[in-house]
Formats: sequence, structure tokens, C-alpha cells
Amino acid sequence: MKLRNRFAYARGKWYTVRVKKVLSEVPLKYCVKLLLFALCALETVYLTGCGMAPAEAVMTETTVTAMENSPVTEYEVPFYTPGLMVDCEGYSCFGRKEVFFQGNRLPGEFRILEKETGQVVYTGNFVDVTYNEKVGMYTGSADFSSLQEEGNYYLECDESGESHPFVIQKGMYETFFGDLYRQIAADCEEDKLTPEEVITLLEIYEWYPGAFSDEDGDKVPDVLNSLKRWVEFREVKDEGERNTSAGQGENTANAMLYSAILARLSYLYQKFDAGYAAECLKMATELFDRTEGEAQKSVERFLALTELYRAAGGKKYGEAILAYADFSPQGEEQKEALFIYAVMTYMSTHRSSNMDMCEVWMNSLMDEAQEIANDYTGILDPFAEKLPEQAELLKYAMKVSCANYIMNNHQYTRVGEDFLHYLMGRNGKSENMYAGEEHRTEYLLLLAPMAVNEKKTEQKGE
Repeated sequence: MKLRNRFAYARGKWYTVRVKKVLSEVPLKYCVKLLLFALCALETVYLTGCGMAPAEAVMTETTVTAMENSPVTEYEVPFYTPGLMVDCEGYSCFGRKEVFFQGNRLPGEFRILEKETGQVVYTGNFVDVTYNEKVGMYTGSADFSSLQEEGNYYLECDESGESHPFVIQKGMYETFFGDLYRQIAADCEEDKLTPEEVITLLEIYEWYPGAFSDEDGDKVPDVLNSLKRWVEFREVKDEGERNTSAGQGENTANAMLYSAILARLSYLYQKFDAGYAAECLKMATELFDRTEGEAQKSVERFLALTELYRAAGGKKYGEAILAYADFSPQGEEQKEALFIYAVMTYMSTHRSSNMDMCEVWMNSLMDEAQEIANDYTGILDPFAEKLPEQAELLKYAMKVSCANYIMNNHQYTRVGEDFLHYLMGRNGKSENMYAGEEHRTEYLLLLAPMAVNEKKTEQKGE
């Protein structure tokens, strides 16, 4: 059989299968009309000499075996694999900028163009190009950090089309941090933050105070004023005396968490308003003492003990902390974050502390952060079709952020940035996970050191 005839025959067989499928999905009364139409169409093609197989070759195997009462409309949407993965939110002017490539052919030169004009502003080539057996395509990466001009851009490559548009912007991390913080602060003042979010916000302020502003000019960081108003929602009056409550019907764990919040706020507020700081500490100790009899060994109680011990001292708090030497949190990631915050508080106190416990906790935290840093390219595989869960990625990022606060290590800073870029779309689905209400304080923790470092870098550049 000649090659042309083979191709025609193969196409005829394909049409046979398709006709069978269509017939199986169409009510009986339409089948005769459909068959006549198909025969006429195929005969016309054959007579005009277009290279199709004769009509008989198509129709000899066409038989009706069953009918559906209604058409079958279910189908599976194929997975779309983007060819060029960039951070959909954008890049800081003086920061690192990378793009990842995947395609069926070896890539040539890539170009970066202005979004509005289509003018080419940058060209380059991909590096580390190899055939990736796991995805069945060629993969590679490119760095375009030297492009520092602000603007709206997109990237294109002949072998893989165009990327999503992105911006290059001065103060980008500061902008993201500021916008996200203002959303959180607004909810804070309307009592829409959870206690866990409040604890994280306090932690971020303590670690990176330079990221926060004092827009009202009262010499008190705006974030502390917002947290003060959040506390006011939880104050009640009873026969002229102020008592504190974690809220009607809330359990002992939440009471302990609220006690920890008050103690931390007292500690941070003392250099701005000593009177209010003392008031917060009094409320914290009273609430703890009132619920201590009902409390069991828990992450929330451990956090309250460490906060009260640092803020107020007290032998009973210090001795109670010693019982947590072999304690580890059980359950969701949020519990693990609270445990790490408690450990960080205990290790940062100027009061007498158990150095053996601190060493064990420090080594555990640093070892885990280093393990993440060593393997983060595997965790953030830009060519994986299945993306890790957002909560899992932010848990890793939180641990790296804690280690970075302790060590101020360039490696941890870079790892944190890569986690953010991945979450913002530089992944195998070009999926931007950043938008939305969920995990916002975790994102704020991730952004804070980048905003501070970006500000320092841009000040040097000026």
C-alpha cells in the first residue's frame, strides 16, 4: 500500500471510530439523517480528488449497536502545561529575577518585551537545559536580574510562546507588605482577626519593626494601636471593675492564648506607654491564674508561660516551663507555629533560662531549616504537575524565616524569596496562590524581611 493510500486509509478508520461514537450518542430518529449526510459528504470529498479514502472504506464497519437517550457531555479537560513560568505578581528592581522553561524542543533565544509597545528590551538564553525524563520535555532556566527598569513586561520564546505579564517595580516587597498589612489592620480594628493571627502579627512586629510605619505621627507604631483596639473588644465591665475574658463560651486553650497576647503586647508597649503596658500585664496574669487550674499541658499554655515569664518574671512561670523540655506539638501546622513562637520567646528572654533546653530547641529549629534550605529546589520543583499544598509551603517558609531571624543568613533570605516567587506563580501550573484571605499573616511574615532588605538595598542604590 502506498504511503498516501495508507494515510488516507488511516484517516478513514479514524472517521469510522468517530461516526460510531457520535451515533452512540444521538437519538435513533436522527441517525438515518446523520448517516445520509455522512455518506454524501464523504462521496463529495472522494469525487473532488482530495486524497481521502473511498466512502466504502469508511462506512463498511459502521454499525449501530446501542443508543443513548441524551448526548453524553462529560469530558476531561486536558492539563495545560505553561512553557514559561514567571512570578505573576512581579519582581523587585534590584532583586533576583528568574524564569523557567519547559517545551518539546530545545529553546533558543528568549526576549522580554514591554507589554504596551511590544518593544524588545532584553534578550538572553536559557541555561542548564536538559531533557527532563520526569515530564518528558526539555527544561531550563534563565536569569534576567540585570533588567532593572521599572515597567510592565512579558517574556516570549519561539519554542514555547509567551509568559504571563509581570511588573518590575521599585519597592515591590514594601508595597506588597504595606497593602497586605493595611488589610489585616483594618480587620484587626473590627475584631475580625483570630488569636493565632494576632500572635503572628505581634511576632512579625517584634522581629521586623522597621517594616511598620507610624502614619498618624503619634510616636507609637500603628500596628500596636490596632492591636490595642483588638484587645478592647475583649474587655468587659462587671460592677465597675474591669475583668478580662477570652470571650463567652471560649475554652481554656483560648484563654491561655489570650493571656499570651496580653503579655506580649505589654512587653512591646512598655517603651511607648508604660501605664498601658502594666495594665496589659495585670490582665494577662489575672486571666492565667484564673484558668490555670483547668489547664492541661498544651501549646497554648506553653506560649502563655513563656510570654509571662519574659514580661513579668516569676519563679512559678519559669519552673512550669521546665516541664515542656520534651514536649512537641501535635496536630495542625498552626499549633507548630505557636510552639516555635514560644520557643523563640523563651530563648530571647534576659531572665534566667535553662540553657540545655534552649540548645536542644535551637539545634532542632536550625537543623530543620537547613534541611529545607538544602532541599528546597526539590520542594519548589517548577516542572511538577502536582503542586504542594499552600499551607505546607508556608509552614516551610515560616521555619526558614525563624532561622533567618536568628542568623540573618543570605542563603535563608534567598530561599524565602524563592518560596514567595513559587507561591506567586513561578510553578508548573503558573498558579498564583497569593491572592485571597487565607494565610495572610503567614504571607506577611514571609514578606517582612524582604521589605526591610529591599529598603536598605534601594537606599544604597540611591
